[in-house]
Amino acid sequence: MYVDAADKAAHQAVSLSPIAKSENAKKQETLKQKQEACQEKAVELKLQNNQHNEENKKRRIQLQQEEEARYEKQLENLMEMLPHTEPQYVVHEPTNRIMINLVDKNTQEVLKQIPPEKKLDLLAKSKEIAGAMMDKRL
Repeated sequence: MYVDAADKAAHQAVSLSPIAKSENAKKQETLKQKQEACQEKAVELKLQNNQHNEENKKRRIQLQQEEEARYEKQLENLMEMLPHTEPQYVVHEPTNRIMINLVDKNTQEVLKQIPPEKKLDLLAKSKEIAGAMMDKRL
């Protein structure tokens, strides 16, 4: 009768009644519409994600500027209180953030760090852990 399943499917496709062909066409049209709706939704979600990323980036920049202003104010206050000190600006390598060391002019001893190096080390470690967790999820 039929050589294989493909031969049987081909025979059935040829022998479909006009009503069955019409139903198949409607089903295909419905599937096509659902696919288009899914693609539109995917594009919409991608645009929303990009918008959220931009908002997050702006917020991070704003927070960093606020933090820098706070540290600058702290530095001004300390410089008024400690006239025998001078600021040294150092880049904290793991976080790539600026750290201010208040150094005694005579002994070159670091009296205070703004922000404290331990805080930046903790921040670097938490980013490292978060990255490792993301790697495991992927």
